[in-house]
Amino acid sequence: MFKKAISLIMLVLVIAMLAGCRIQFGDDEDEDTKTIASQDIDEEVVISPNGKEIYMSSKEGKKRLKISYANCGYGSTWLQVLSANFVKENPEYWIYLDGDPGLTESVSTKLDTGINLSDVYFLLASNSLNYSRSGWLEDLADVYNAKPDGEDGLTVYEKMPEKWQYHCWEPYLGELHQYVYPWARSLTGIAYNKTMFDKYGWQIPKTVNELIALCDQIKADTDNKIAPFVYPGQVGGYFYMVYTWWLQSTGYDGVEEYFNFESPEVFNPDKQPEKGKLEALEAFVKLFGPDVDYSLEGSMSKNHIEAQIAFLRGEAAMIPNASWLESEMVNDMPEGFELRLMEAPYIDTARKNPDGTYEKYSFGCSPDYAIIPSGAPEKEGAKKFLIFISRDDMLRLFTKYAGTLRPFNYDITPIYDELTEFTKSCIDIAKDSTFWLETCRNDYYTHGYVQIFLNTTNPFPPLIFGPRSKGTTPIQFCLSEYQYALDNWDRWTQEIARSKE
Repeated sequence: MFKKAISLIMLVLVIAMLAGCRIQFGDDEDEDTKTIASQDIDEEVVISPNGKEIYMSSKEGKKRLKISYANCGYGSTWLQVLSANFVKENPEYWIYLDGDPGLTESVSTKLDTGINLSDVYFLLASNSLNYSRSGWLEDLADVYNAKPDGEDGLTVYEKMPEKWQYHCWEPYLGELHQYVYPWARSLTGIAYNKTMFDKYGWQIPKTVNELIALCDQIKADTDNKIAPFVYPGQVGGYFYMVYTWWLQSTGYDGVEEYFNFESPEVFNPDKQPEKGKLEALEAFVKLFGPDVDYSLEGSMSKNHIEAQIAFLRGEAAMIPNASWLESEMVNDMPEGFELRLMEAPYIDTARKNPDGTYEKYSFGCSPDYAIIPSGAPEKEGAKKFLIFISRDDMLRLFTKYAGTLRPFNYDITPIYDELTEFTKSCIDIAKDSTFWLETCRNDYYTHGYVQIFLNTTNPFPPLIFGPRSKGTTPIQFCLSEYQYALDNWDRWTQEIARSKE
């Protein structure tokens, strides 16, 4: 059942992040990191040439803190900077950074065997429930109860928005404990080539209809030499706008109702919240379905790096993506290339406020999180490190070097002018918006029976191909979800009850 839970709960957006990793640097390679400003690291701190060893003056006689991290997406610079500041204030430790692009997929084996465990693991979004249920994780109550900014400040837990607080709790032996520590808040939207947009005078679309018109204009203005979109079809496509469209139609409370999974009726496309999902998928096929030609040929066979390189080369004007794009492609960015992120345009049925403005939503990928193994050799130092990086000044340094926000309430005003224009555009999307991320502790969800798209982690290829190519339509997809839930709900309920006996 646990293995089934892992495979079923993984969403398309999770798969996209896991499959899309590339090594940033290695023993025999030059570092692929951002330049670190001298004022952000004390001159007495030593960072080894390969970026893996960080210490004050010397390692001799000090305790080693081994930190493993998924070396992709947001890169490694942010972790080097935070580690350098940590050893400055905690010189009894030295830090070894172990970057591995496949860490999120391999960590289960490491935790299971308990051999050569790191003290902290920074993982990409994935299912951690099996780790906590298996007793592999250290309870992080000491971290969440600490006050990183001083005794007059808030605890780590109090500094986090409610949705992220909820995510930290996971089950073990029938009780919930604080086992995971979210470390990155990904901001999603549509990345676009601002240089190209300025050249042709293209305007940022506010609605899906305007986006469709823009796609036609891009093709006409470039004589079909530049595609409106490219996407990484091999890794799910990064179609995060679909989830935002669902929120626009259903609203925050409606999507939360869906994730309560009170009955199979939440999958009925004749009414909300499934109706909103149907409307989001209908908007999707208007842009990526079988009856339009708005995407670069071969997008379905591209992984995320191939799609992003095609975008940076100017083969397409836009790409569905998120706030990690700039950090991930820092060494591939053409000179003079201006990159920005736009929010998902509004669908026809998007909800509006009483004053006529649209309700604004920001969808975040499932949380990237850190864990401390219960068998870690330096658990005390690992907890100190997580508490330390929860300080306001460290949160700001993270944003400066990772190019995204952390899941905490903190003021970025002191560093705003130091951020790249792309990072600013990402943060602007989050301003004045209602943020939602997928996190659920419902029994049907944690046992792997239900998820955001029922019985599939990737609904997009059959919608792109359409019925003529043995695919499907949005209404067929949603009706199949509903029927699947009706056919299996009683069995799921019985199996959940038996698991608690």
